[in-house]
Amino acid sequence: MRDTKGKLRVLSLFSGCGGMDLGFEGMFIANRKSFPQDSLYIDHAINKNWVMQKKIKFKTVFANDILNEAEVAWTTYMSRFGYQPEMYHNISIVDLVKMHKQGADIFPKNIEVVTGGFPCQDFSVAGKRKGFNSDKDDYGKKREGDEPSEETRGKLYYWMKQVIAT
Repeated sequence: MRDTKGKLRVLSLFSGCGGMDLGFEGMFIANRKSFPQDSLYIDHAINKNWVMQKKIKFKTVFANDILNEAEVAWTTYMSRFGYQPEMYHNISIVDLVKMHKQGADIFPKNIEVVTGGFPCQDFSVAGKRKGFNSDKDDYGKKREGDEPSEETRGKLYYWMKQVIAT
């Protein structure tokens, strides 16, 4: 369902400082070589190497991440699109889903697109590759004890799936 301005509503999880969200918004400077010569997505040329991309038909209606620095970067930059800081939730997806299950009105309705760049350190060859056996919790802190948990960093995709199912 589209909102009254004809925009597709985006719910952004693991938003970080907004790189993926910016890609959905448009209106950013990009290298000219990133687009075909006759691209409909170019608003105007900045110079021979750089172009301004057009605004795209997406509207971010929810964003979250656990890093304070990411929240500051996201809310500062995205304010240029008219977004208020209150739409950014500086809290773990685990806590958001738990609050939602307890009846709190957490996630907006009528979402068409869910994005999320959940942490990959536990799967990356550049990381320790602990996978589902991550020793970090959902806030990226070292877990206490060795008991298996669905709330480890390596299993956060599971919580994203729950958001999508709502």
